[in-house]
Amino acid sequence: SRQARRAALDARRNVQAAVMAEPYDADRVRLALASMRATDQAALGVFHDNLAEALSEMTPAQRQAALR
Repeated sequence: SRQARRAALDARRNVQAAVMAEPYDADRVRLALASMRATDQAALGVFHDNLAEALSEMTPAQRQAALR
């Protein structure tokens, strides 16, 4: 969804901000990276759900072609 993609983008920006912050704080970076992993997983989950739904509307031949 657009919301999941936006959250993933925001998480990446938070990682960039944490990495560039002075003084550098490794714990802040770790937290930002953990948040990015979580938002990436959420976005990937939405994609997988959409893919499964799209595949359910295809013929077997179309599903096979989609794998190529």
